[in-house]
Amino acid sequence: LYKVSSLYKDDYVPGFEPVPTSAAELPDIKTFAAAFAKGVLEIWAGRRSPAQLAKWCMSSVYQELQNSIGFQKEVGKFRNIHINEPLDGLCESAVTVRFNDRLRTMTMRFEEVDHKWLCTSLDLL
Repeated sequence: LYKVSSLYKDDYVPGFEPVPTSAAELPDIKTFAAAFAKGVLEIWAGRRSPAQLAKWCMSSVYQELQNSIGFQKEVGKFRNIHINEPLDGLCESAVTVRFNDRLRTMTMRFEEVDHKWLCTSLDLL
């Protein structure tokens, strides 16, 4: 269920590999996910640099953010967020966003690694 093991592949020194963290040790996921989603919406509108979210993204998610800079004409209006935590240290969320007269859903998956939340998947449906 976790994607963390594929994050660093074999590029870590033994003894310094990523360590899963419990949800009890980190900030509230709903607050974090909402702030992260707003940052992503600003990146998609070309108003924020993806580098500002880099430390909270898996490398593949960061690459997607870099490739999607400015693909929206305006910053989407954040409407609400739904959070599901199927396991400790794993969060799946869905954010409803309004772009002009169209409603869309942004899905995000977060895992707790090395005492921080890490976005391992990001999609706009």
